[in-house]
Amino acid sequence: MCKWERNIIIALGLLVFLCSCADRSPLKIGLIADFSGRGSQLGPQARNALTIAVDEINDDGGLLGRPVELIYADHQYDPELAKGEVRRLVSEGAQIIFGPMVSGMAAPVIEAAAESGTLVIASTVSTDTLTGIDDNFLRGVAPASFQGIYLARVVNSLDSRNLVFIMDSKNRVYTDGVLAGFYKEDPDLKDRTAAELYFETKEDFPGLVEALSEKNPDGIAFLANGIDSAGIIQLYAKENDLPQLFGGSWPKVTGITQYAGKLSEGMIFIDTPVNDVPLEREKRFYETYRSLYSVNPNIAAIHTYESVKLYARAVRESGSTDSAVVKKTIVGMDSIEGLYDTFTIDEFGDGERAMSAFILDNGEYKPYLMR
Repeated sequence: MCKWERNIIIALGLLVFLCSCADRSPLKIGLIADFSGRGSQLGPQARNALTIAVDEINDDGGLLGRPVELIYADHQYDPELAKGEVRRLVSEGAQIIFGPMVSGMAAPVIEAAAESGTLVIASTVSTDTLTGIDDNFLRGVAPASFQGIYLARVVNSLDSRNLVFIMDSKNRVYTDGVLAGFYKEDPDLKDRTAAELYFETKEDFPGLVEALSEKNPDGIAFLANGIDSAGIIQLYAKENDLPQLFGGSWPKVTGITQYAGKLSEGMIFIDTPVNDVPLEREKRFYETYRSLYSVNPNIAAIHTYESVKLYARAVRESGSTDSAVVKKTIVGMDSIEGLYDTFTIDEFGDGERAMSAFILDNGEYKPYLMR
């Protein structure tokens, strides 16, 4: 055997050895959401979707030759608990944190993750307080003010003159953003808004409904989760005729129809648009989700699935799981393929995505065409 042949054999042997030494340990990704509180309709759906995405990624060879493993935590809508749970996920090896699902829990999650430089991707957090900040946070949805802008257009199209907002005080970082967009779109709407009413717990409902009845509104806009919005609607309807009902995306994605039933018929919501004819990737996801969990996915499931697939794309394109590298790769993408649309994420990590209006018609959400 000549010298060059021996060198080739040695080099090949070294290559095989180095490949065998490559890291094949699981690449852990973390999810933090509310799984046990009164408003826990989003967490389980996000976990379901994340599980589907992880299974698909692993079936395709994992990431950088490593299988992906999901670990998760329940923040129970407690900021201090959320910080501790994020630190636990990171200590257990999470390379990225997905979540939370509500804007009110974003700050503590981002703060705790920043201690280790860990990237956070939230699929449904829309608070405007995080807009335009270059930090460790990304999202694939538009800021909450966009919902307010579109809601103002709908309200104006119906010429509502005596509107009342009902809002959850525990999520002011979301509700304030919607209100800001609403009044920015048409400052005259301030004079046509009879009241902005807040609640903290269901014990506040009777007093809130009494104040609402005194206003005798021609429209009520809910910026709260589905179960609380439904409880207030039911209580108000016992003594009053229901006026036109409106909602941001929050009551819609947290199942208001499940709790309010026919009382929510005709309610108009602002949310991200859907396709009249579903795309093939939409249909595949819906079919997989329904076959596994026997329910339809909500927007938290849809956007969480998109977020995990986006992370996987960034890791594969960059060849790295480093948070800074992954973020730079994502914000540098010209376009991102969602389940039902194509969107972008700007240099600060904020989603740029369209909004639309839906009306609840015979238990189904249908596009609302403004008059």
